Order: sequence, then C-alpha cells, then structure tokens
Amino acid sequence: MGQRLPHLLGLALAAGLLVVAAAVPGLGSGLVLLSPALVLLVPPLAGRHLGEDSLARLAARRFAPRRPPAALAVR
Repeated sequence: MGQRLPHLLGLALAAGLLVVAAAVPGLGSGLVLLSPALVLLVPPLAGRHLGEDSLARLAARRFAPRRPPAALAVR
C-alpha cells in the first residue's frame, strides 16, 4: 500500500482539479475534447504500459539467425 499511496493521492488530486476546471464556464467542453488524450497519458505517467509484459517477453526471446534464401536454379 505504501507504493500505491502517492499514485492514489495524485489520482485524487487530478480528479479534484478536473471537477474544479469543469465548474469554470467554458472549460467543460474543452475537458470533454481532451479526455481521450488524458486517458492515453495516464498509464505512461504511472509507469505502466499496456502490453508491457508481452513486449518484455518478445524482447527476451532469442530468434534463430535467418539464412539467406537459396539461389534459384536456372534451367
């Protein structure tokens, strides 16, 4: 819980700021337009990436070296 506490506090602070910004006239529609960008920015800012485990497994695999294609026989 100790490591998650700063993330939870940051999330609570961001939610509070969004509520205050939505109360300001004219900013509500801007927040609606920016919400997809905010959703995409949250995981990298939190230090996580969607598919991070899969990418790590792919990077750890060792691929066999590829042989050059055999020369075509001319008849």
